[in-house]
Amino acid sequence: PGSYDLSIEGKKFAGISQRSLRQGVVVQIYLCMEGSGSQREALIRDFYEVSLRQEETKFIYPQIVPEVMASLSELVDPDLTVEG
Repeated sequence: PGSYDLSIEGKKFAGISQRSLRQGVVVQIYLCMEGSGSQREALIRDFYEVSLRQEETKFIYPQIVPEVMASLSELVDPDLTVEG
């Protein structure tokens, strides 16, 4: 995973990104707590592909690799949930 990602045994469950804009900075965090991280990432990858429609943009979108994604419930504790 990338420089600002958190992973366990090569499986990413969290990461941050930032973009500079004309009048500020946008900071985003991704944290996958429960469910299938790889299924969620496949959905995100498909969203980027459909949204971009092969067009060039001034932003560089991340390369999504579902096989290296997981949730904390998959990696640490199956009983871990967002609620508690």
